[in-house]
Amino acid sequence: MVFQTLYPVLFSTLSIQAIALFQSWRQNPEEVGLRDWGISEALMAGASLLVVLGSLLTGDSAGSDTPSLALLIRDIAAGAASSGWILAWLSIRRIYHRPALKYWIVPAYGAAFTLLLLPGSHLPGWRIVTVALSICVFAALITWEVTRTKSERSIVTHMACAALVFVIASWLARALTVIEDLHRASGTSVIDQLCIYSSILMSMVITYALILLTNQRVHKRLLNQASMDPLTGALNRRAFFEASKPLLAALRRDTVNLAIGVVDIDHFKKINDSHGHAVGDQVLMHFSDLAPKVLRDGDLFARYGGEEFVVLLQNNSLEQATQAIERLRKAWSKYPPAKPGALDCEPLKAANRGR
Repeated sequence: MVFQTLYPVLFSTLSIQAIALFQSWRQNPEEVGLRDWGISEALMAGASLLVVLGSLLTGDSAGSDTPSLALLIRDIAAGAASSGWILAWLSIRRIYHRPALKYWIVPAYGAAFTLLLLPGSHLPGWRIVTVALSICVFAALITWEVTRTKSERSIVTHMACAALVFVIASWLARALTVIEDLHRASGTSVIDQLCIYSSILMSMVITYALILLTNQRVHKRLLNQASMDPLTGALNRRAFFEASKPLLAALRRDTVNLAIGVVDIDHFKKINDSHGHAVGDQVLMHFSDLAPKVLRDGDLFARYGGEEFVVLLQNNSLEQATQAIERLRKAWSKYPPAKPGALDCEPLKAANRGR
């Protein structure tokens, strides 16, 4: 029977993946969506275990001969599974940093779902149709949440969406095969098995996708930490040199013109001495916020050290580069300082030092 073979496999798969997700979340506590998806898989694992228990209590009996305890266990299993699915949807929203419902919705929905099933417990098909349609709805919502995210798409997210569509198709087919006769215990054995296969496949693919997405985000954060100045958010010296390598190589091939400007903030020591280092830090942050808005896209801007910054301008003659830096100087002279009178910009002095 499907109950005695595939449901234990589903329970084992979901349990192992829940443990893996919890471990990944412990290493990345800011990714609360991982924890929530792990809890959802634990709920579904518990539901599959209850289904097996209910099947063992039922034995060869069916319909009106099914023990009331077995019916109650199956209804509780359906409620647990429905709680797992709504939490899975909420976890995907949290993973993509979208507003999500409060956590109390999860047990409330599961309890309401179980109460909804109780009047029709003697009709096996009623439970199957209700559960199947609930799964289809939440699988469709999860698919929508994944597909509407463009910035973090990958082959794995496409695979996850395909697995979710498989889940929707198989569970919808299962509902349609029993909706005409709610006294039937199930649809065809092939469709029953497809529902479990699709659930196993979906859980495996999405768990892999979530862990991979988390690793990509961690890698991106580490890369930013290694390349960005922690105070100003501008490129640091090492990242500036790395980013300028291909441009300098193009310069040697005479395929691009480059201009480098070294800029510092006038009287910065006086600012620190008069107003404190906290104000000095604000001045550096203000300047780092202003400069990229004045410069063009593609120009490199970095903090070289202290109050010194460096700018690498592409496809600029010396005159054009001088004008660009002058625009930056004028913009900074009008920029509100951290405290009135804290800044005093002097006229720009540019020199031609050749290539």
